[in-house]
Amino acid sequence: MENNKNSDKLNKEEEIDLGQLFKLIGGMFSRLYYGIYNFIKSILMLFLSIVLFIRRNSVKLVIGSVVGLILGSLNFYIKDAKPVYESSMTVSPNFNSTLQLYKSIKYFNALISFDDVKMLSKEFNITPEEAESLKNIEIEPYDNSTQTFISYKTFVKDLDTTLLELVDYKRFSREKDIESFVSHVITVESDNRFIFPKLENTIITSVSNNLYYKNYKEVYNSSLKEQIVAYERSIAALDTLQRSYKEVLISSKGEGAANNIYMEAAYQQETRDVFDKYIEANSDLSEMKSLLAENIEVVNILSGFSPVGSKVGVVTRDSRVFGLVLGFLLVLLVLTLIEINKWLVTFEKEKK
Repeated sequence: MENNKNSDKLNKEEEIDLGQLFKLIGGMFSRLYYGIYNFIKSILMLFLSIVLFIRRNSVKLVIGSVVGLILGSLNFYIKDAKPVYESSMTVSPNFNSTLQLYKSIKYFNALISFDDVKMLSKEFNITPEEAESLKNIEIEPYDNSTQTFISYKTFVKDLDTTLLELVDYKRFSREKDIESFVSHVITVESDNRFIFPKLENTIITSVSNNLYYKNYKEVYNSSLKEQIVAYERSIAALDTLQRSYKEVLISSKGEGAANNIYMEAAYQQETRDVFDKYIEANSDLSEMKSLLAENIEVVNILSGFSPVGSKVGVVTRDSRVFGLVLGFLLVLLVLTLIEINKWLVTFEKEKK
């Protein structure tokens, strides 16, 4: 009997524990449901408040937009009536000259921003009218997965294993600086659609005429040319040696059988060794010639400016659209600040 009582007691305790557990789970789901419900309700109320606020002040917002449109239209017909054209040039700087290239572009853009027609005309060797037509010049890295991978390979080539673990490919692709990019795109905007090829030479020479990079290029290329000559001589010598071994093998055919086998085996091994060195030297020579071709200039032009620029998007550049949007946003901001001030005044009174 006592065992039955203990068993019933345990069953009741288990039922109570399960009941509490289900109750706890139900409470959690209930809180989660009401939490989601209240969140969605708050979002909808906020949206409705914004809509009602705009409806209450619709006349003021329309007036602000119209004023912005009028001012933008005046600016458009006075300054921006001419269509704007753009063209891009892709370049690859060598000898760590990327920063200098970016500084040059920044300098040219500063001249454009300050409307310094005289200096622009002098720098680019163009007429004042052509200099006045320039609207903007900017540069940005050309980024794609292939370029990033090439940059990463170049970056990690000389790193030891410990440092390599700290800089993986994903982190490198997120944090790499402009010097890590192989190619860069220079974009110019102008209301003269034919001016772009005239700017190309000045942009390149602004870096390549720098004395440091000029000397760097000459020393580097001179060293490469000497190595190429040395490798060409080595390849010629190896080629001569291969022919000599072949002649010796042919002449050894007339000697005794035992001696012939020994000579043939020895010279075949020597021929293979010479041939391997010949292939290796040719591979190194090809690599050096590629390096010389890539570094023949301080800044390589991968693709130049097009002879005729393409028209820039009208909507994104149109000062009328900009004025309309700006007028609307300014009035909206002022009205929002007024509403916030009213709420603060009410809150302050209730607090007192």
